[in-house]
Amino acid sequence: MVQGGTYGTLNLLANDTSTTAITQTAAVTVNSSLVVGAQGNITLATVSNNITGSVTINNTVGDATVYSARNLTVSGNAMANLTVAAGTAFTNSFSNPWNVTFGNLNVGGNLSARAFNGNSTIGAVNTIGVINGGTGFTATPTVIFSAVPAGGTLPVATATVVGGVVTAITVTSAGSGYVTAPTITFSAAGQTVQPLVNAVSGNSVSGSSGNISQQSNTRLHVEGTTDLITYNGNIVVGNNGNSFGRMQASTGGLSGSIGTGGVTVVEDPTLKVGIIAASGNVSLTSRFGSIIEDPAAAVNVTANGTNGITLSAANGSIQLGNQTGLTTGNITAANVTAAGSVQLYSTGNLVLGSTSANSLTVTANAISQSGALNIFGLSSFTATNAAAPATSGGITLTNAANNFGPVILNVTAPNQSIAITESSTLNLRSVSMSSSTVPTVPTTNQMVGGNGTFTANSVNGDIVDTGLAGVKLGGASVTTTSSAFPTVLVTGSGVTMLSAANGNIVIDDPTSDGLTTGGIAFNANNVTLAVLGSTGNSLLLGAANTPSNAVGNLTASSALGNIGAAGSFRVGSVASFQTGNGNITINQPNTGFGSLRFVGNQVQINESGSMDILTGSSAFGPAQLVAGGNINIVTGVGTVTFGSTVAMQAAGDITLKQMQAVGTLTLSHTGTANLSALSKSTDLNGRDPIDLGTGPYVPPNQ
Repeated sequence: MVQGGTYGTLNLLANDTSTTAITQTAAVTVNSSLVVGAQGNITLATVSNNITGSVTINNTVGDATVYSARNLTVSGNAMANLTVAAGTAFTNSFSNPWNVTFGNLNVGGNLSARAFNGNSTIGAVNTIGVINGGTGFTATPTVIFSAVPAGGTLPVATATVVGGVVTAITVTSAGSGYVTAPTITFSAAGQTVQPLVNAVSGNSVSGSSGNISQQSNTRLHVEGTTDLITYNGNIVVGNNGNSFGRMQASTGGLSGSIGTGGVTVVEDPTLKVGIIAASGNVSLTSRFGSIIEDPAAAVNVTANGTNGITLSAANGSIQLGNQTGLTTGNITAANVTAAGSVQLYSTGNLVLGSTSANSLTVTANAISQSGALNIFGLSSFTATNAAAPATSGGITLTNAANNFGPVILNVTAPNQSIAITESSTLNLRSVSMSSSTVPTVPTTNQMVGGNGTFTANSVNGDIVDTGLAGVKLGGASVTTTSSAFPTVLVTGSGVTMLSAANGNIVIDDPTSDGLTTGGIAFNANNVTLAVLGSTGNSLLLGAANTPSNAVGNLTASSALGNIGAAGSFRVGSVASFQTGNGNITINQPNTGFGSLRFVGNQVQINESGSMDILTGSSAFGPAQLVAGGNINIVTGVGTVTFGSTVAMQAAGDITLKQMQAVGTLTLSHTGTANLSALSKSTDLNGRDPIDLGTGPYVPPNQ
């Protein structure tokens, strides 16, 4: 046993082959260095210890605990667990804050380090957060706290169980005197998986503890869990050569509690993340490996300060995307660099800073950016909009320097928007909006989504879709477990805007569709919108109050649905519209084409200027063609065919050739209607045209 003080180096060594332990009966004052070593445990846990020099752990076999009321510098070799704390004298008169500093230190078990505020009442457990509620509880469990140090009192808490899962913990007595976060376990009948919880509040006073850091050119090696805690102080273990087991760092006074301090961790091999909690800047680096969720237990990463978290794995991947199913936390901002893949998860709104990776998967309440994203492979973004309100909402990735490979975009909640910009060609792999509209057991295969808009912009390239994964512009296609309705289409009302001012737009994957009543506006050289469609639904071109323009050709087709217009649009060259058995209705004002080709059932097309119809066009059902100028059939291969009646109305001339109509042809014109190139018997099924025009009329040959 040890008590008293010394002003020189104090060596406390119990190196025989027994399990001799070192303990104390009163406070120890050491104004120089302390060297301790034993085959058993070392427990120097009196909170008023005053150790102003360095502490060297000398090949300790058992667990070691060292407290100091002032600064504490620790180095050496601890073969088992090591617990250290600085500023532990809660009511002393020493100035604060006090720091924990590591020299060269090897720990064979777990390392727990804590910097206190010297005049605080830290150690009370005020609230407890449930990370994972376990399973199988058939009765309310007893909440069991690990032992409190001498002089402290145990907290008391009760658990709430719903459906066999612990959903909440209510603290009825906060207790006192904990130096490290207590371990909390549960005892009840039927449990199959223990809940995982953490004490999320403890220090009730203002101010800050000191920092936790390491001396220059030293290394820190820990085989087990490293748990570093300050109260608003910084945690910086950023030297080359560090290696850890599971890494945990919190700046709010208890493990998992959030404070204003920052966290910096550098590790040579793969960094296994446990609990990170800080509102200051957080920086995690693996020099030669990856940054991953520790699979041994639940992971909680909270970096909710202005600058959020910086992640660097120059030779590996970053996997903080809830791969274990037990990851929670709120990351408000992230700057990421990785050679491999990156996965990020946040329960709140996430702002992505400058990010470089081979692939990227992000799930958050809402997703936006403050820096360019440079992703070689697949990028996947999911906005859950589970937390209300979402200040930005949906997905907003509009930096002009973005460079993606294929992109998956998913907004699950209705009334949230997607906007994405790519510096070169934008490759859409999948787009889904308002999928959460669909209930678990649907009663229909058609549902109304939200009014969220979809905006895609390529600065210097094309917009394309590839991968057979379903680009559902404005809505969603949801696979269900219902045998009656295995697939439900969700149709939104927001406008879709596609812009490739220096390239083309090609949406023609067999799984793509336009699922919005707001329309699809476009701006590009050539535009192709070829969708699967569905019976009764329409591919709507253009959008109200939104200019649409194809400098070259427009090709629009729907295999199973209709084609319509939600706004006006202009086409500089050929406008081609084709359906399988659906109708074509283009009737918005100020719509114009260079020339026109159509294939559909019922066809109604209004053009503000002259209408030049290309051969190969056909309408199986009734057709109505209206032009603000002339109507002319352009000489070419084949004919223009109408399987039923056809009405043509022109503010100028009507000149017909290479045309056949089964039903009656009706003409309205102010200029000349010239049918002399047609045969009444061969081309018009023996029917006389009905001329309602005010201009000259030249009938067909007999």
